Amino acid sequence: DPLGLAARDPERAAQLEAALADAAAFAVASSARWPHVAALVVDVRPYHDDGATSGQCIAIALATGVAYLRALEAAGLEVAEGAARLRFAWSVDADVFGGAVVLRAARRAWARVLEACGAPEAARGMRSDATTARRMLAERDPENNIVRGTLAAVAAVLGGADAIVVRPYDEAVGAPTGRARRMARNTQRVLMDEGQLNR
Repeated sequence: DPLGLAARDPERAAQLEAALADAAAFAVASSARWPHVAALVVDVRPYHDDGATSGQCIAIALATGVAYLRALEAAGLEVAEGAARLRFAWSVDADVFGGAVVLRAARRAWARVLEACGAPEAARGMRSDATTARRMLAERDPENNIVRGTLAAVAAVLGGADAIVVRPYDEAVGAPTGRARRMARNTQRVLMDEGQLNR
């Protein structure tokens, strides 16, 4: 994610063109060997954790995705093949319906971008990962984060995320304990096995 790294580290911004070219070259080289692997990630999580609104996150994701498509096209990949090399990473908080709407709206907007770029309908999908948001974690009473993480995971499921990561409830306090990591993993298992949300 060269653009995301440059946004986090201003010193990297000076080498942005070279970083984009390197990332695109890597994507081209890996496309033949690993056709189903995404070589570039459009990581919206740092922006969300720094306070970006839902609309800003979608706009950042689309702008970054288009920049990567352009770099991939300059490196020799067609739009459809370039889109297949991208994966989107989102932060989702405890607002169940708001989080689901963001993921669904982003998917539709990305499909519209790919349509405007001339990609065939079969290539207009968005592969996305959702991680429970860091900015919603409370430090003073971390057990409340168990409920927050569960609600965020439900939002990610309803939004259609392909992969979901639940942060350990005590991550805001320091290094997560084994109990917190186990509960984060089991949150997903309970939602699948008992809540049947995977259906």
